[in-house]
Formats: sequence, C-alpha cells, structure tokens
Amino acid sequence: IFLSVVQGLTEFLPVSSSGHLRLAGEFLGFTEPQTLVDVCLHFGTLLAVLVYFRSIVFEIISGLGKSFSIAIRGRILEAVMLDGGTRLFWLICAGTIPTAVIGLAFGDYFEAKAASISFVAIAFIVNGIILILGRHIALAGNRGLGLGKAVLIGLAQGLAIVRGISRSGTTISLALMLKVDRQTAGRFSFLLAIPAILGALALKLGQGLGAAEVAFPVLAAGVAVSALSGFLALALLMKLIQSGSFHRFGYYTLVLGVILLMVG
Repeated sequence: IFLSVVQGLTEFLPVSSSGHLRLAGEFLGFTEPQTLVDVCLHFGTLLAVLVYFRSIVFEIISGLGKSFSIAIRGRILEAVMLDGGTRLFWLICAGTIPTAVIGLAFGDYFEAKAASISFVAIAFIVNGIILILGRHIALAGNRGLGLGKAVLIGLAQGLAIVRGISRSGTTISLALMLKVDRQTAGRFSFLLAIPAILGALALKLGQGLGAAEVAFPVLAAGVAVSALSGFLALALLMKLIQSGSFHRFGYYTLVLGVILLMVG
C-alpha cells in the first residue's frame, strides 16, 4: 500500500516517483519492488491516466478509426490530418520518439548513477530549478501545440530517466515556456505519459517477472491504490496548472535536494 501511494502520487506530481522510491529504499529500509509488483503499480497509474482522460482517449481512437477508413481509399494526407484526435495521436508519437531514443541510449548509465544519493539530491535541485524557471520564464500564452513543440517536449520528457527529475515537471514547464496554454500543456504531458508508462512496462516485462512471491489479492490492492492515488494526483495537478501554482512543487524538491546533500 505504501509503495502504491508513493507510485500513484509521485508519478504525476512533479516531484519524481523514481527519485522518491530511491529515497524510500535508502532511508526507510524498503527495497524497490520486484518486477511483478513494479509492473502492477505502473499498470495502476496507467489506468488513472486512461480513466481521467477517457474522453480524449476515445476521441483519438475514434479519429484513428475514421482515418484508417479514409487511408485505405488512397487519401493519405486527408487521413493524417482528418481531425483533432488523429492530429493529437501523431503529436504524441512525435513526442515519444525522442524520449525512447534518450531512454535506450542513456537509461542504464543514469540508473547506475542513481546509486549515489548525492547524485539524486542534485537531480532534485535541478528539478526544482526547472519548475521555478517554468513559472518565471513563461509568458502568458494561449498558443496551440505543433510538431516542433511536441518533439521538444518529448526531449524534455527524456530527462526523466534521471532519478530526481520529474517527467511531468519537465514536460509541463517546457510547454509553458513555449507559451502553450495551460490546459493543453497539462493534457499533452499526461497523454504523453501513456506510451512512456507502456514503454517502462515493456522493459520490465522483458526482464522477466520472476517468482510470484506476492499473493494476487495484494497485487490487486496495489493496482487499485496506485490507480486511485494517481487519479487524485492528476485531478489536483490539473487544477494547480490552471491556477498557476504548479511551480510550487519546485521549492519542495529544491529544499529536499539541499537537505539530502547536507545529510548525505
């Protein structure tokens, strides 16, 4: 239950779930969950995104269905730009590609670096600076999201392979710096989380699940709690983005990073 709450809340709040799980292991005596448990917790947070943004997900799926029926008639360009759902799908793909490249190229390197609490502490400080800068650099904007911005946001998401740097924090902050309106920035960040979480699940499954040391009712409870806490975190964060209070999490990770350096 503890790990489920940590996973659900910090997966979406801009404080880095991977960084907090690392701290739990270091200072509270928790070992990171075995692969099967980890997969279940990630699945719970995936459910939270799908449920919270269910109308947009349905719009994307519906748009893709219409596009496919048009594409098989030879009208490819029309199919690609058919409607908002189809266009959003391609923007998510554009943002996912740089994230995947960064993760595959540097994931193991930065995972090894995370063995040092001092390294994680510095990452927390960097995360705080990113969030605070996102508040003060961003000018009031009401601009949409294009291909170039989607790719840049995907690059920012790639920074989250570093434990202590938040995926949602970097993507939303950069989107705001690019003058994307707040609602679109938050929505795109969390929709971009869907392939990111699926990719993490695929990597975990590729490592093998190992022996089922945890009973099914416990796993089911973990999925339910991570989904519920993730949903609540999403709802809270979307309100904070709209109110302009999103950056305040940056002060938390900044102070946390400094404290960790002092006691490390």
